[in-house]
Amino acid sequence: DEVDSPVPVLKIYDLSPSPSSPLAPSPLLLRSTQIPSPSTTPHPITVLTLTLSLDHVLLGFAGGTVLTYRRVDQLLEATAASLSRGEPGATGLGKYKVLYEGKEPVTGLGVRLFPAAPVPGKGQSATLMILTTSHVLSCPLSGKSGKGATVLDDLGGAVGCGAMLEGSEEGSRLVVARDEAVYVYGGDGREACWALEGPKSLILPLTLSSTSHSHSSTPKKSTYLALLAPPTTSPSTSISATLRNFARSTAASVSTNGAAKPTGVGKVTIFDPQNKFVAYSGPFEEGVWGVWEAFGRVWVGVEGGKVFKLTEQPLASSLSTLFQKNLYTLAISLARSRGCAVSEVAEIYRRYGDHLYAKADYEGSMGCYIKTVGTVQASYVIRKFLDAQRLSHLTSYLQELHARQLANSDHTTLLLNCYTKLADDASLSSFIHSSSTSKPTLPPGAPEPSSDEPPFDLETAIRVCRQAGYFDHAVWLAEKYESHSEYLRIQIEDRGDYSGSLAYLRKLGPRVAEESMAKYGKVLLDNRPKETTRFLVDLCCGRLAAVGNGKETNGAEKKEGKEGEKEKEEGDKSYLSYLAYAIPGTAGPEVATNVQEAAMTSATSPSSSPNPSNIAVPRQVSALRTAPETAAANRKSGIFPQGAPPSVSDKADEEASIDEVYLPSPRQFFANYADHPKRFVEFLETVAEKRFGKKSGVGAAVGDEEDLPEPRELLADLGADEDERAIWNTLLELYLESGEETDQRKALTVLKARDRIPYDETRALLVCTTAGFTEGFIMLYEQLGMYDDILRYFIEEGESARVVKALKRYGKKRPYLYKLVLRYLTTSSELLSRHQGDIVDILEVVEKDGIMPPVAVVGILSTNGTASIGLVREYLKRQLSREKEEIDSDRGLITSYRSESAKKRKEIVELSSPDVPRIFQVTRCSACGGQLDLPAVHFMCRHSYHQRCLAENESQCPNCARTHGVIREIRKNNEALADDHELFLDEVRESDDGYAAIAAAFSKGLMSLAKAGEE
Repeated sequence: DEVDSPVPVLKIYDLSPSPSSPLAPSPLLLRSTQIPSPSTTPHPITVLTLTLSLDHVLLGFAGGTVLTYRRVDQLLEATAASLSRGEPGATGLGKYKVLYEGKEPVTGLGVRLFPAAPVPGKGQSATLMILTTSHVLSCPLSGKSGKGATVLDDLGGAVGCGAMLEGSEEGSRLVVARDEAVYVYGGDGREACWALEGPKSLILPLTLSSTSHSHSSTPKKSTYLALLAPPTTSPSTSISATLRNFARSTAASVSTNGAAKPTGVGKVTIFDPQNKFVAYSGPFEEGVWGVWEAFGRVWVGVEGGKVFKLTEQPLASSLSTLFQKNLYTLAISLARSRGCAVSEVAEIYRRYGDHLYAKADYEGSMGCYIKTVGTVQASYVIRKFLDAQRLSHLTSYLQELHARQLANSDHTTLLLNCYTKLADDASLSSFIHSSSTSKPTLPPGAPEPSSDEPPFDLETAIRVCRQAGYFDHAVWLAEKYESHSEYLRIQIEDRGDYSGSLAYLRKLGPRVAEESMAKYGKVLLDNRPKETTRFLVDLCCGRLAAVGNGKETNGAEKKEGKEGEKEKEEGDKSYLSYLAYAIPGTAGPEVATNVQEAAMTSATSPSSSPNPSNIAVPRQVSALRTAPETAAANRKSGIFPQGAPPSVSDKADEEASIDEVYLPSPRQFFANYADHPKRFVEFLETVAEKRFGKKSGVGAAVGDEEDLPEPRELLADLGADEDERAIWNTLLELYLESGEETDQRKALTVLKARDRIPYDETRALLVCTTAGFTEGFIMLYEQLGMYDDILRYFIEEGESARVVKALKRYGKKRPYLYKLVLRYLTTSSELLSRHQGDIVDILEVVEKDGIMPPVAVVGILSTNGTASIGLVREYLKRQLSREKEEIDSDRGLITSYRSESAKKRKEIVELSSPDVPRIFQVTRCSACGGQLDLPAVHFMCRHSYHQRCLAENESQCPNCARTHGVIREIRKNNEALADDHELFLDEVRESDDGYAAIAAAFSKGLMSLAKAGEE
């Protein structure tokens, strides 16, 4: 109020110095205006407030009127601009606006901004909070005069007992101090109250900036409310414990020291509205006239001219005090409001949990310990709750560990054991079906965890569920997270679901199925031999790929129902239906056989052992092809229809259509069939047909009418791989072990097809001999040309009739066998009496083919002394007659050769003697055949020629020259051969009759020529 003004005057100053005019007076008056009374009766101004942006200046009068000056900020900016240009500033604030008119004096005003933080593009909505002596009201700043006010409470407050409290997310709120409590008002009415009893003359919000909390250098604002109590002359009767205590201490001091008794005592209370506790409460003698905030401190002015400073103590001290009083909830709230680190808050929770645990409040303590997950060692909490009565609380803690991705395998084991101990099936199911609800804190650049990973240790969870008997849960986990080995272990070892295991294996790839069958194949065969054999066939023949792609899955699933039960009731059906190709339109066995025969080109080691225990390394081979692919398969194998080669486009199409499929080695499954020989045969036959395209049929028995095969060398293999050779070797052994006639005929069929089926002949001989399968090893001996071994076997077995049959079959190939058989048939009188006719027949063959001379026959028959002369009388007669005829014939030839030789010698003598004339009586020319006339030429060979018919200077008879030249060439060659002794020896060794070869050499004169050459 101005002394010389009858009405109040409002002045606005700029307290900041002007940078352009540092010498200008400060503060600088910007605007001033007289405030007229809004009513006919003048009333003093009780309250003045303004918005932070200075767009509103609000005044409250004792008469109950509230008015505002709007756009004050714009007026001030215009005045500042004028003064900066040296122009005089304008005065006045413009026309005011009445916002509220009432009857009670206005004791407080405040502007409530909502929301607390402005929204971009929308700003904040402002509401005027009005406090009178009997009401609390609110009205919008943009409302019309006297309208729009809403009564929030029918109780008001004194002057200075209302203020706006900031710091809430919902916006600023009005706090009103009354004797019984402090009340909070929002836009909708009364919200809360704090029971702070006692008279109050002033309420003041304080905002202190403090860094007293640890691990933070950023100032944290602490909001307090300062409450000032009016001075009292009788503090001993005050309702405030602070004043009563002060009165007692003062009375003691007066009685002891004689000090003066204080005339009035005021009290200042610092209240923390966020944490709802009294931070400070203290008395001041002589009364308090003011409380304010400056430099991060609270200052208190008293009537005696003193000023006191109140400083906020460090947070650690405050927390220590609260710990001593067991006020842990307040300590937690205080630490959070002061921005403490998470680890520090967790430590307070740990203290609180320990306190509740000591009081046997296990549920409350566990609630605190859960808040420490991630900061306090989990073992610290777990050890406290291992007792059986506290497992439910421990379960809660372990669940939180897993939800935070902080559990290890031991925690998972413990949690699952808790579920099983408590028989909490619902929680157990919920846990194992849960997914990660919170992502763990990852270092920068680390990859995000996969959504398919469980929020716990999978292996541990499965193991615990198995131990507790929760097989369904364990199976679900293993299948969900693709732990194939665990799934099969549970299904086979625990549940005995063998059919389900095989169905599950069909969904996996061939490599996983191979590994699993190597481990569980025997168990599955013992319980589901037919289904397991079918699965192994599909695995080894590359048919699991089609199943995995959905081509056969539906059908397999349908057979699990009624059809599968019907199949079990009917028993095992004929396996021949399964040997056929199951895919519609596939090629028949004969086509597959041709393809496979043409495709067998890879060479393998002949020393490879076919033992079923030897596990081969799997290979990548071509998959079995269906009927549309048969043509492409034939082209790739080199088999073309009617010999037509494939075109370039056909090759390209074939390469694009054929996929490579992984085929495991069937040998690794042989050992599983040790107790299932029939299923073993079915498995081997089916794999041989579907994978290698070869089938073992039932052939006829070996008979003498069959042609004798050409002998050949012993073959180790035909270029087939070890798997195929092992299959046929094992099949041969199984056929012979069964002892059934059908299987033996199958074995004979396999042995006959050596050019197509790659079995090991050495092993086949051993198996046939061990099993006593005579037809088998005789067939092998015949193929190898071991005829004498066959005869010796029959001789050792005493089967003389078969000896004779074998001689008739093999005698033409091996004539020396007659000598062996003759000696055998004459070893005893019994054999001789039974086979006299056979001996006669043998002697006729020997005589006819000239196999042995009679002397050798007589020597053989006379060795054992059982044969009589009558047995060979006719044979000897025929031999003697034949030899006599031969002698006579030879004598006649000798006589003729001698006479011819004598004639030749005589002629030579005549020709060589000059005294013996030569008479030529030839009348015709030997060349032209014409009448011979002179001049003529006569040769000593008795050929005559016209001289004109002979060449010039020709000295030899043309007709005899050619013959004489051939003879001279022969003699020349014989002379060269006479020195080549190795050639002569080779001819003797290779000749069937060595003596005849030597005699031929003598007849050619080679011996005499060689001797003459040496001389």
